[in-house]
Amino acid sequence: MTVSTERPLYAHVLGPAWEQLPESLQRLHQTFAPASIAGRFEVRHGKTAAMRVLARLLRLPPEADPADITLTVEQRGALQRWVRRFGADCVVTNQCSGEDRLLAERFGILQFQFELKLGDGQLVYHQRRVALCLACCSLRLPAWIAPVVSASEKANGDSVEVSVEVRLPLIGLLLAYGGTLWPNHSS
Repeated sequence: MTVSTERPLYAHVLGPAWEQLPESLQRLHQTFAPASIAGRFEVRHGKTAAMRVLARLLRLPPEADPADITLTVEQRGALQRWVRRFGADCVVTNQCSGEDRLLAERFGILQFQFELKLGDGQLVYHQRRVALCLACCSLRLPAWIAPVVSASEKANGDSVEVSVEVRLPLIGLLLAYGGTLWPNHSS
């Protein structure tokens, strides 16, 4: 396992709360490529035909009962590239420190900004802003059209329970995935 000697991104965003983060969550946010973190996740999509088509167009992983996944985080200066492999399919995002100590995460042309909160051994991502990013301009999306991401990570001994849900306003569930990561058992 490769652990960065610089202050981790999540330590910067969380500030003093980083020290209260359970060890398995700290390890999750300090393991960088070439090491990968193994896990098992279930993947669900919305039930309407439109949501299933949209999931395919966005190249989101197909629905799966618990299946093996890997997470690889590549540190690139102040930026982290998160590659979540669900079999042959990937979800790739880039994370960095945003304004107001928010975690900024970019997926395609959308940038989500989250306030990270710690409580009861759990790290909760509270979405604060969503912006459409094209070339050098960024347009903040109003809540009535912005996708909503709900996410959490919970320490469970040496493992981490992950839950992520993406909903579209007025339409419903686009993608949900969750399961267990084992930061102590990298590949």
